[in-house]
Amino acid sequence: MKTFIAVGLLLLCCSTARGDGHPPWQFWKNGQEKTPTEKVTDAAKRVVYGDEAQGLWTTLKEKAKDVETPGIRWDLNPQRTVLKLRKRFSPLGLTKLCVGADFDPRDRSWKLQTSWVDRIIGGDINLQGTEVSVTKDFALDTRSSLWLRTAYDWKTKKSLIGFKLKPIQGLSQGPGDTPSLYFRKPFSINDNLKIEIGAALGLPEAAYTMGSDGKMSLGVGDFFVDLSDLNLILEI
Repeated sequence: MKTFIAVGLLLLCCSTARGDGHPPWQFWKNGQEKTPTEKVTDAAKRVVYGDEAQGLWTTLKEKAKDVETPGIRWDLNPQRTVLKLRKRFSPLGLTKLCVGADFDPRDRSWKLQTSWVDRIIGGDINLQGTEVSVTKDFALDTRSSLWLRTAYDWKTKKSLIGFKLKPIQGLSQGPGDTPSLYFRKPFSINDNLKIEIGAALGLPEAAYTMGSDGKMSLGVGDFFVDLSDLNLILEI
């Protein structure tokens, strides 16, 4: 019995002397080198929870002060506002016909608008005289598309199939010869009312510069948002 008590006291003394929180039966690990996994774990803990995290955050904030990034400029004065009246039909079940008119309040004029699209491939249907035709653009890659046109004249009983390769339009030149992205998108207010927004996003010139004072600049110029159209679409 005395032997067991002596062994227990010896193990307790070894654990207390180490002060590492390991149980007494692991005293034999003292002095062994940590594995690479344990070293990485300890380093990560020091970065996340220790003073190294605060030092890293402070360094990043100081470096950010020396970096100039492009700003954003706005022009929200639309050049045109049009009221668009639209009525949609589904003739033959496989096509979608839209007829309507655009009213421009500046010159108080009406302009007739029509579009006819098939629901199979999404091609545009055009009717001119006795000829009906379908045109469709198919994207081949990021730089070119295939324009396809089929037509039939029911008076002469002749049909026509034609195609051509067209380059896909990329960035356009905006004000001041800056590259710009143009987009037009309707936003639904309810089932019969939409607001259509047409705008251009001017992009700064992609350039990296560094001055003698150590400051860096990421891009020349600013982002520029130009609201060109603000239209109202009424479905009747």
